[in-house]
Amino acid sequence: MRKILFSFLFFLFTSGLAMAGQVVEEIVARVGNEIITKSEYDKEAQRLYEDFSSRLKGDDLEKQYQESKKNLLTLMVNQKLLE
Repeated sequence: MRKILFSFLFFLFTSGLAMAGQVVEEIVARVGNEIITKSEYDKEAQRLYEDFSSRLKGDDLEKQYQESKKNLLTLMVNQKLLE
């Protein structure tokens, strides 16, 4: 009887997870009533990399990019606050 109950509960739990749906967009920050999504952050990180790659190469590029990427979210939050 326990085995049947456990199997039934396991089935309900796993089927509920399957019906829960997909995550459409991840939120990385909330600024007042606005949000910054993961795709927005990734887009800005790509733009930052492209900007540095037009001026730098090799280790200098990676070092500068990684340093600037550490502050990227803070800059994006500040930009939202100023809008």
